[in-house]
Amino acid sequence: MLDRLSDREHKVFTGFTLAHVATKVYKTKVIRSTVQFKKISPEEMEWYVSCDEPYDKAGGYAVQGKGAYFIKSIRGSYTNVIGLPLGEVLEELKNLKALNFR
Repeated sequence: MLDRLSDREHKVFTGFTLAHVATKVYKTKVIRSTVQFKKISPEEMEWYVSCDEPYDKAGGYAVQGKGAYFIKSIRGSYTNVIGLPLGEVLEELKNLKALNFR
């Protein structure tokens, strides 16, 4: 997976649905982030796969861990790349009046 990501851009998509059953209000969104990887050397790949970090990750890397070393840039939501686009979820909860920032 690291070899395929090396020196390339890829997109991360996360979908979520918020539901208020009593009022039958539902909101579904898909968030897209674009991640640009640096060129990864064979030695860097060997180093990364020798640790436990990449083995339970959907993309084979953890942006919030050692895998951040491979990332040149992220366009979009950083928390989306981790797994849950927190800012976007909270914004929708606020729009649905399920969250109050007073």
